[in-house]
Amino acid sequence: MSGHEIPPVSGRRQIVGLLIRGLAFWGWLVGSRRRSGMAAEDAAGQQPQAGDGLVYFAGPRKNAPVLRSELPLGGPQHLVWPVAPDGTVRSANRLNQLLVIRLDSAAIAESMRPFAAEDVLCFSAICTHECCPVNMWKAENRTLYCSCHGSEYDPATGATVVAGPAPRRLAVVPLQLDGDRLVVAGPPVGRVGCRKV
Repeated sequence: MSGHEIPPVSGRRQIVGLLIRGLAFWGWLVGSRRRSGMAAEDAAGQQPQAGDGLVYFAGPRKNAPVLRSELPLGGPQHLVWPVAPDGTVRSANRLNQLLVIRLDSAAIAESMRPFAAEDVLCFSAICTHECCPVNMWKAENRTLYCSCHGSEYDPATGATVVAGPAPRRLAVVPLQLDGDRLVVAGPPVGRVGCRKV
């Protein structure tokens, strides 16, 4: 074997080695992008966390921050999503849908005051009966109303069931204020969802 035959073999090995390294790098790059995407999906599906802000669910203010001063005193409620400090809206899991309502402070039960941001309370918006959204307000009764099967909840007493087939109250989400902005102070207290989930 002459000295002239060795360089091509060595060159082929180098090329194969470079190809293998290139493929390995490509696999790592694709995997890291996939992991990054999954992390974003995970964050969007996580339940409300302490430090999350709130943004409107729909309408002309969709995804705008919820401010205490903009909520009408005495209802109705507004449907909202929690939003992580990095801006990720936690809307990948429909069980994360929340409702906020501003009530007369004197009407809020003593047991609910630790969860309130002054006069604003926050609850899971998922009816405990069949997981429909609690999307209506009965002004005459001052109750949160689920239009699917008629369950009613009294927000002043912690969203206790006052009518309809719902088996239990809505989970409460503790709030605090950051200036005028509403911020989640901790995870939901109570079971979120219905008997189906």
